[in-house]
Parts: sequence; structure tokens; C-alpha cells
Amino acid sequence: MSFDIAQTLRSGAERATARNGLLAFGLLFAFRLVDAVVNDSFTERFFVDVLEYELILADLRAQANQPIQDPLVGEFPFAVIDLPVSVLGALALTLFVVGVVVRIGIIRTFTSEETESLPTENFTRRLVWTLLNLIIGAIMYFVAVAVGFVLFVVPGIYIAVALFFYNYEIIVAEKGVIDAFSGSLDLTANNRLPLFLLGLIFVVLGAVASNLVGVALPGTTVAGATVQTLSNAAVAVFGIAVAAQAYTQLRSRQQEPRVE
Repeated sequence: MSFDIAQTLRSGAERATARNGLLAFGLLFAFRLVDAVVNDSFTERFFVDVLEYELILADLRAQANQPIQDPLVGEFPFAVIDLPVSVLGALALTLFVVGVVVRIGIIRTFTSEETESLPTENFTRRLVWTLLNLIIGAIMYFVAVAVGFVLFVVPGIYIAVALFFYNYEIIVAEKGVIDAFSGSLDLTANNRLPLFLLGLIFVVLGAVASNLVGVALPGTTVAGATVQTLSNAAVAVFGIAVAAQAYTQLRSRQQEPRVE
């Protein structure tokens, strides 16, 4: 039986709009707002304190002998924390790890039968082991896809799709990196074209949602950036839900007894 894109999208929509799907959306939205505040504040302080951006801009204006518009105006609408760049950098790094943990918990929830709550155990089970394997796996995945893109793009796309579920294999099946890559290759075998089309749907969906919000509210304002974060969180939760349903669908078919 071939991979069913329509069924996967329907199942993903059901999971994303179930009670814990809405809880996941709220959690991800709140996290991304905090993350945006810290990262915007860090980036702005980095430009000002480390790169001495204001002095460079002043020199350029003096040399040009005419007004030069500040290109960074509105680029960091959430830059509201005035702390040393080292402290903000440490906070940003901590939030990066927290973001991975949030994603781990949501993936484990969406690949389970639970539709009401976000069990704490899904966020904490074998956490250090999972994080280490995800870090190593992410590096290997990036290198493999990058090499593939160097080889005329198409191999990069093929590798990206073939190995896409390595992180699900680590998070859900609790496999090591090598076994996770091997498991993803097995899961996606004979289904890579429909999986590519499913991914393409989300690329288009994300672009359309981002452009619509960008037209309605510019991302250079706090209101616009907040709505953009809200939209991105909604698309992300739907995307995780659909990918989780694709993963469970492929795993269940892989475990079906073969008819001789």
C-alpha cells in the first residue's frame, strides 16, 4: 500500500486541533515569544557592543557627508532586554536547548495515542541521551544533505527526504544515531516521492502564511512580529503533527506481516 498524503494531512489536522494539540500550540507560541525577545536583544547588543555598529555607521555617514538610513531600524522589534551581551548569549543558548526539549515532548505526544494532555514524561525521558544523539545526528544530517546539494541539488533533496525521520527514530524509537539513519532509510523506502510532495506542501503553506501576515502587519513592529510568531507557531505545530502521523503510518505499515 502506498503512502497516503491526504490521510496523513487529515490525521495531522485532527491531532493539531485536539486538546493537547492546542496546548502544544500555546506552549510553542509562548516559547517562541520568549526566544524572540532574548535573541533580538542579544543580536542588537552584539551589533552595538561587539561590532561597534553605531560607530561604524557614524563613520560611514561622515565619509558620505550625507544622511545614511540605519539599515537595522526595525530589525529587532523584541529587543527590550538591556543586559550584557555575554548574559544574553548564555540565555539564547539555554533557550536553544529548551526549544529542542519542547520539540521532543511534542513529537512524542503526537506519535502516541494521547490527545488530552502533554505528559511531562514525554519531555524528560532519557533526555540527555536523546539530546546528545540529536546533536550528533543533526551534524551528520546537515553534512550529508550539504554534500548532496553540492552534487547538483537533486541528490541533496533525495538525502533530505530519505533521512528525514532520523530524529523521530531517536526521539520515539530511542535508537542511536546510526540505527536512526538506517531506520529512516528503511521507513522512507518506496515512499520518497510522496514524502517529498508532502514536504513541498508545507514549504508552500509556510511561505503563504508568512507573506499574508507580512502584508497585513509588517514584521518590523512588535504587533507584526507577534502575529508572525503566532502564525509560525501554528504552522510548526501542524507540521509536527503531520510529520508524526506520517512517521506512525510508515512504522505501522513496516510492521505489517508480509503476505507471501
